[in-house]
Amino acid sequence: IALLSKKENKDFWKILKENLLLCKKALMLRHNRLLGTKSDVAPILWQHGALARLKPGEVIDPLLFGDNSSISLGYAGLWETVYCLTEGETLLTEKGKALGLSIMKYLSDTCEEWKKETNIGFSLYGSPIESTTYKFAKAIKRDFDFTPGVNDKNYVTNSYHITPSQYINAFDKLSIESEFQKLSLGGAISYIETPNMTKNIPALLEVIKHIY
Repeated sequence: IALLSKKENKDFWKILKENLLLCKKALMLRHNRLLGTKSDVAPILWQHGALARLKPGEVIDPLLFGDNSSISLGYAGLWETVYCLTEGETLLTEKGKALGLSIMKYLSDTCEEWKKETNIGFSLYGSPIESTTYKFAKAIKRDFDFTPGVNDKNYVTNSYHITPSQYINAFDKLSIESEFQKLSLGGAISYIETPNMTKNIPALLEVIKHIY
């Protein structure tokens, strides 16, 4: 979306909104496909108490609304998006981080709007979509001009992550990413890379304390 807005000289937010409506349509297809499903398809889940105690032959429809189920809006490439729109700022700079957080808030707020409108649990999900990020990278290399820092890799950075090529210590990475994680209410993952810590348990405990 960022590359498209640059290429066609169009407003990023307008294109984002249009694509989110397409996402909503796709997610509603998934939801509607489940309507009319009988509890018999998974007795342990729907009849024996794992999720509910419905009667045989009873449909699960009421449990597809309210807080009983959720639909996830996934996202990837926030790092590249910010870099592209600002022509060089990143999630590690003040300007870049502010833009990144505003995009995340827009996505999160959109999910809340859909939730109020439909009574379905829409939520924003920062997923580790490894195969998809490679497909995205292949597509933006094919469809757009070479843009250093954006489509010059064989992957698109997962969710809100600081891209792996950045030199940053574990504590700073976790702190910065935690600000974005707060807006990814449907699920999130952060990771750090460390040497073997089996003989350095105090250091491992410091990492855990920092996360808390």
